[in-house]
Amino acid sequence: MNERLGDIFASQGEKYFRDPWGARNAYIEVILERNPETMARFFSREGAPNLAQSDWVPALKLLEMQRHALLMYTSCGWFFADLAGLETLQVLKYAARALQLGQDFSPGPLEAPFLEHLGQAVSNVPTAGTGRDLYLNRIKPLVVDFPKVVNQWAITWLKERERQCPTNIYHFKVDTLETEDRSQGSLLLGAGRLQITSGTTLGSRMLHFFTVYMGSYLYRTQLMESQSAQDFHTLKQELFKVLETTPENLIPLMARHLGDRYYSFHDMFREEKNELLHDLLRHDQEEALALIAHNYEEARPLLKALAAEGLPLPRLYRAAGEITLNQYLVEQLKKLEKAPDSAETVDELQQLVQEAAVLGLKLESVRGAQILGGILDRNLQELAADFKTDNAFRFKDFLNLMLHIPITLELTEAQNQFFKLMEERFPELASRAATDTGARTFTRLLIELAEALYFSPVRYLKLLA
Repeated sequence: MNERLGDIFASQGEKYFRDPWGARNAYIEVILERNPETMARFFSREGAPNLAQSDWVPALKLLEMQRHALLMYTSCGWFFADLAGLETLQVLKYAARALQLGQDFSPGPLEAPFLEHLGQAVSNVPTAGTGRDLYLNRIKPLVVDFPKVVNQWAITWLKERERQCPTNIYHFKVDTLETEDRSQGSLLLGAGRLQITSGTTLGSRMLHFFTVYMGSYLYRTQLMESQSAQDFHTLKQELFKVLETTPENLIPLMARHLGDRYYSFHDMFREEKNELLHDLLRHDQEEALALIAHNYEEARPLLKALAAEGLPLPRLYRAAGEITLNQYLVEQLKKLEKAPDSAETVDELQQLVQEAAVLGLKLESVRGAQILGGILDRNLQELAADFKTDNAFRFKDFLNLMLHIPITLELTEAQNQFFKLMEERFPELASRAATDTGARTFTRLLIELAEALYFSPVRYLKLLA
């Protein structure tokens, strides 16, 4: 496969580059800073004489093809034990992208011969099958093209029409030419014309879409092959009329005009798919959490009695307790976020942590960690903006509280910010500490902050000495 892609790059690259392989190596500067100025500079130096700007698109496709052909040799994908491992699947994703780009320059199929080779490799996991099976079942559905971007945009638009529609979906730029939607009962039909532009290859397509929402997570997006705005408007009016008069005929009519190929929830990008499902679950989840919390409160005295006697909590109530206390934890942290000096909130947090410890329940909340991280960042920003003892004391109080909340935070960014602040401000403060009581107090407080953020105090103590 790599040899075939290399032949394509060498033969086609001559049309666009002075030295195709030299341009491939120099392409790193575009990858690192992908903007019009960098691209113009790159093509001015590496492009063939008199290269038109319209030729940048195929040239960039060739370069991206080569980039992914190199990425598919990422070493971790080749020395782990099984085809179905994350590492091997990742290099297969790179291969799929290289094939997708290369196919634009090849009259013959590129994927079929590749699949023949993959079919000879067998996973150690019986249910995973061969490399061909893995590619078709787990890699191919992830390949992104313009229609999938349109489907993603259309579903987001129908779901959140009161908000501004996204103008970017990852590296794709979306220009909305026109949209219209109508509903009938539980059915919602949206139609529109979009201009989609890739941020990596600069390739662009105008696509006409029709998306039906049928409730829950059921969406159906179909694209129109005709580029005529008049054809689009004619079909749009016909579909809107059928939606109004005989909505049960809408899907068959779309299939008759637009074919059987359609895109759905399953073709959305993973993160947005996850967000959609969680949005749909939110109402039921809130009701379930309220019921679980009620049952936990009813059983709380008995659970404390079990814990006091050293008896194990029933599995059901252990789960209910952890769900409820983590929910309470997030609620208290939200209060702390709004009023960081609230002694009442701090006291309630400490009681909650103590209750979890007594019952042997785990407090582990992603949302709680996000809130704590935000408060941590805010304290750092306030100290940096107003480098005074009061802000340092407030920061120290927060870090002391954080020690008692059993949630692990990622501190790398905070440590980097604090280190930079100390490098810039501490030496001058330390030089005044010998004769200035306020400066001496401040330096000691900053050293305590450094230790709380897991810095060694030695370098700062030396400056004081």
